[in-house]
Amino acid sequence: MKDLNNKVALLTGASSGIGAVIANLLAQEGVTVVGVARSKSGLNNTKSIIENLGGEFHGVPFDISQTSKLSELKVQVTNAVGEVDILINNAGIEEYNYFQDYDLKYIEKITTVNLIAGMELTRQFLPQMLDRGGHIVNICSLAAKKGESFNATYSATKGGLALFTDALRQEVHGTSVGVSAIFPGLVKDVGMYSDSQVKAPLILGTISSNKVAGAVIKAIKKDKPDVIVNSGPLRPLLAINALFPNFGNWFARVTGIFDFCRKRADLGE
Repeated sequence: MKDLNNKVALLTGASSGIGAVIANLLAQEGVTVVGVARSKSGLNNTKSIIENLGGEFHGVPFDISQTSKLSELKVQVTNAVGEVDILINNAGIEEYNYFQDYDLKYIEKITTVNLIAGMELTRQFLPQMLDRGGHIVNICSLAAKKGESFNATYSATKGGLALFTDALRQEVHGTSVGVSAIFPGLVKDVGMYSDSQVKAPLILGTISSNKVAGAVIKAIKKDKPDVIVNSGPLRPLLAINALFPNFGNWFARVTGIFDFCRKRADLGE
């Protein structure tokens, strides 16, 4: 099991939601956390919480959708804290909608934030990790395992991130770089689902942000490849769906998952 004490982690989406909780747990493990997000006030809030508990946090206000400038972010981070041991690509956006009603600008934006930015950050930091060791964690989603209706763009980006993670893991096999994908379900206390007006079907279940953050820590320490974080009985169902997609589509309709997604689209969530 890896000892995380005195390691340095770069975490995107650290100003709120799951990211802020991950930052807190990392700091409790003795990790120096560099948090990246657009919101300076949110980063300051995360910093205050962590430092009050005796941890170390450096907030870097930065818009990761500006992918051509991520090399500048790398220089800024390296100058501030030195080499990065852990990269966690957590930042993400989501909007339920009928696919024909998305505009191209949004499709480009969500693809950049959810997929391309994480790939580019990995490209920037991987060479130094190959030299000295490290770990990359990509926060995916259960939507990467089974696409969500009325959430096609998000599903596509998270599915792409999951396959990128798998391919990269194979590529760095035999090196001292670990690569993990985390697949959270619906998080009830923070983030995208916490403000929803639509109750999730019982079969989906909900989880806490602490459970997701704990899975991230465990994945790094134990070098776990894929970690599904969910309270519902979805693991065997996802396996069946992989073999029989029509069953998965039927199941989503009879259990209310399809209607749940459609209602969120109708409400513009």
